[in-house]
Amino acid sequence: MNRGWALRVEAIKGSLAGDKLVKKFQQLYEETFSKEHFKPTAMYLSTASSTLGEYLVSLALMGDHETISKLLEEHWWVLNADRRASVLTRLTLNALLGPKVELSGELEGRLSVNPGELINAFGSHMYSEFLPALMVAFGVIKKPEDGGEMCVSINDSIKRRTVCMPFL
Repeated sequence: MNRGWALRVEAIKGSLAGDKLVKKFQQLYEETFSKEHFKPTAMYLSTASSTLGEYLVSLALMGDHETISKLLEEHWWVLNADRRASVLTRLTLNALLGPKVELSGELEGRLSVNPGELINAFGSHMYSEFLPALMVAFGVIKKPEDGGEMCVSINDSIKRRTVCMPFL
Protein backbone atom coordinates (compact mmCIF):
# COMPACT_ATOMS: atom_id res chain seq x y z
CA MET A 1 0.00 0.00 0.00
CA ASN A 2 2.79 2.43 0.90
CA ARG A 3 4.65 1.68 -2.31
CA GLY A 4 1.52 2.64 -4.26
CA TRP A 5 1.42 5.98 -2.47
CA ALA A 6 5.14 6.49 -3.12
CA LEU A 7 4.57 5.86 -6.84
CA ARG A 8 1.73 8.38 -6.85
CA VAL A 9 4.01 10.99 -5.28
CA GLU A 10 6.71 10.29 -7.87
CA ALA A 11 4.12 10.68 -10.64
CA ILE A 12 2.88 13.98 -9.23
CA LYS A 13 6.44 15.29 -8.87
CA GLY A 14 6.99 14.37 -12.50
CA SER A 15 9.86 11.96 -11.92
CA LEU A 16 7.75 9.04 -13.16
CA ALA A 17 5.55 9.23 -16.22
CA GLY A 18 4.33 7.21 -19.15
CA ASP A 19 5.81 3.74 -19.59
CA LYS A 20 8.03 4.08 -16.51
CA LEU A 21 5.01 4.73 -14.32
CA VAL A 22 3.04 1.85 -15.80
CA LYS A 23 6.02 -0.52 -15.39
CA LYS A 24 6.35 0.38 -11.69
CA PHE A 25 2.64 -0.18 -11.06
CA GLN A 26 2.83 -3.39 -13.10
CA GLN A 27 5.69 -4.62 -10.93
CA LEU A 28 3.71 -3.84 -7.78
CA TYR A 29 0.66 -5.58 -9.26
CA GLU A 30 2.68 -8.69 -10.20
CA GLU A 31 4.20 -8.92 -6.72
CA THR A 32 0.80 -8.50 -5.07
CA PHE A 33 -0.90 -11.10 -7.25
CA SER A 34 1.94 -13.65 -7.28
CA LYS A 35 0.99 -17.08 -5.94
CA GLU A 36 3.56 -16.91 -3.17
CA HIS A 37 2.23 -13.60 -1.78
CA PHE A 38 -1.49 -13.72 -2.53
CA LYS A 39 -3.64 -14.47 0.52
CA PRO A 40 -7.45 -14.47 0.47
CA THR A 41 -7.75 -12.55 3.75
CA ALA A 42 -9.78 -9.37 4.16
CA MET A 43 -6.77 -7.15 4.83
CA TYR A 44 -4.74 -8.59 1.95
CA LEU A 45 -7.67 -8.37 -0.48
CA SER A 46 -8.19 -4.73 0.46
CA THR A 47 -4.54 -4.01 -0.37
CA ALA A 48 -4.74 -6.09 -3.56
CA SER A 49 -7.87 -4.21 -4.62
CA SER A 50 -6.10 -0.86 -4.20
CA THR A 51 -2.99 -2.11 -6.02
CA LEU A 52 -5.09 -3.41 -8.90
CA GLY A 53 -6.92 -0.08 -9.06
CA GLU A 54 -3.66 1.86 -9.21
CA TYR A 55 -2.35 -0.35 -11.99
CA LEU A 56 -5.61 -0.04 -13.95
CA VAL A 57 -5.51 3.76 -13.66
CA SER A 58 -1.87 3.86 -14.83
CA LEU A 59 -2.90 1.75 -17.84
CA ALA A 60 -5.79 4.12 -18.52
CA LEU A 61 -3.37 7.04 -18.54
CA MET A 62 -1.61 5.24 -21.40
CA GLY A 63 -4.91 4.38 -23.12
CA ASP A 64 -4.41 0.62 -22.80
CA HIS A 65 -8.08 -0.39 -22.56
CA GLU A 66 -7.38 -3.92 -23.85
CA THR A 67 -5.21 -4.79 -20.84
CA ILE A 68 -7.71 -3.08 -18.57
CA SER A 69 -10.51 -5.26 -19.96
CA LYS A 70 -8.40 -8.39 -19.50
CA LEU A 71 -7.46 -7.54 -15.92
CA LEU A 72 -11.02 -6.64 -15.00
CA GLU A 73 -12.24 -9.94 -16.39
CA GLU A 74 -9.59 -11.87 -14.47
CA HIS A 75 -9.67 -9.94 -11.18
CA TRP A 76 -13.13 -8.36 -10.99
CA TRP A 77 -13.83 -10.02 -7.64
CA VAL A 78 -10.56 -8.67 -6.18
CA LEU A 79 -11.33 -5.12 -7.27
CA ASN A 80 -14.72 -5.40 -5.59
CA ALA A 81 -13.21 -6.77 -2.37
CA ASP A 82 -12.77 -3.17 -1.23
CA ARG A 83 -15.83 -1.07 -2.01
CA ARG A 84 -14.02 2.27 -1.84
CA ALA A 85 -11.12 1.13 -4.05
CA SER A 86 -13.59 -0.30 -6.55
CA VAL A 87 -15.74 2.83 -6.74
CA LEU A 88 -12.76 5.20 -6.95
CA THR A 89 -11.07 3.06 -9.59
CA ARG A 90 -14.18 2.80 -11.73
CA LEU A 91 -14.92 6.54 -11.47
CA THR A 92 -11.33 7.35 -12.43
CA LEU A 93 -11.36 4.88 -15.33
CA ASN A 94 -14.61 6.42 -16.58
CA ALA A 95 -13.07 9.88 -16.45
CA LEU A 96 -9.86 8.80 -18.18
CA LEU A 97 -11.21 6.36 -20.77
CA GLY A 98 -14.74 7.56 -21.44
CA PRO A 99 -13.97 10.65 -23.50
CA LYS A 100 -11.01 9.07 -25.34
CA VAL A 101 -12.08 5.60 -26.39
CA GLU A 102 -15.28 3.86 -27.30
CA LEU A 103 -15.69 1.43 -24.44
CA SER A 104 -17.19 -1.95 -25.22
CA GLY A 105 -20.65 -2.45 -23.75
CA GLU A 106 -19.33 -4.94 -21.20
CA LEU A 107 -16.45 -2.72 -20.06
CA GLU A 108 -18.66 0.36 -19.94
CA GLY A 109 -21.20 -1.57 -17.86
CA ARG A 110 -18.56 -2.77 -15.43
CA LEU A 111 -17.12 0.69 -14.99
CA SER A 112 -20.41 2.41 -14.29
CA VAL A 113 -21.00 3.49 -10.70
CA ASN A 114 -24.54 4.02 -9.53
CA PRO A 115 -25.36 6.53 -6.78
CA GLY A 116 -26.18 3.77 -4.29
CA GLU A 117 -22.70 2.25 -4.65
CA LEU A 118 -21.11 5.63 -4.16
CA ILE A 119 -23.15 6.35 -1.05
CA ASN A 120 -22.53 2.86 0.40
CA ALA A 121 -18.80 3.18 -0.20
CA PHE A 122 -18.39 6.68 1.20
CA GLY A 123 -21.49 7.32 3.30
CA SER A 124 -19.51 7.70 6.50
CA HIS A 125 -17.01 10.00 4.80
CA MET A 126 -19.24 12.45 2.97
CA TYR A 127 -17.34 15.64 3.69
CA SER A 128 -18.16 18.89 1.96
CA GLU A 129 -14.86 18.70 0.08
CA PHE A 130 -16.25 15.70 -1.82
CA LEU A 131 -19.45 17.41 -2.90
CA PRO A 132 -18.14 18.85 -6.20
CA ALA A 133 -17.00 15.36 -7.28
CA LEU A 134 -20.34 13.90 -6.22
CA MET A 135 -22.21 16.57 -8.13
CA VAL A 136 -20.19 15.71 -11.25
CA ALA A 137 -20.82 11.99 -10.69
CA PHE A 138 -24.56 12.57 -10.36
CA GLY A 139 -24.66 14.94 -13.34
CA VAL A 140 -25.66 18.01 -11.33
CA ILE A 141 -22.69 19.96 -12.73
CA LYS A 142 -20.36 19.10 -15.62
CA LYS A 143 -17.01 19.66 -13.88
CA PRO A 144 -15.88 20.52 -10.34
CA GLU A 145 -14.69 23.96 -11.43
CA ASP A 146 -18.32 24.89 -12.13
CA GLY A 147 -18.57 24.91 -8.36
CA GLY A 148 -21.59 26.15 -6.65
CA GLU A 149 -22.48 26.42 -3.06
CA MET A 150 -23.99 24.28 -0.38
CA CYS A 151 -26.79 25.70 1.68
CA VAL A 152 -27.83 24.33 5.03
CA SER A 153 -30.87 25.34 7.03
CA ILE A 154 -30.13 25.88 10.69
CA ASN A 155 -33.06 25.59 13.04
CA ASP A 156 -31.96 26.43 16.53
CA SER A 157 -33.89 27.83 19.46
CA ILE A 158 -32.57 31.37 18.97
CA LYS A 159 -32.59 31.99 15.26
CA ARG A 160 -33.63 30.17 12.10
CA ARG A 161 -31.41 30.83 9.12
CA THR A 162 -29.88 29.38 6.00
CA VAL A 163 -26.10 29.40 5.64
CA CYS A 164 -24.46 28.95 2.25
CA MET A 165 -20.79 28.14 1.67
CA PRO A 166 -18.91 27.76 -1.62
CA PHE A 167 -17.74 24.24 -2.49
CA LEU A 168 -14.32 25.27 -3.70
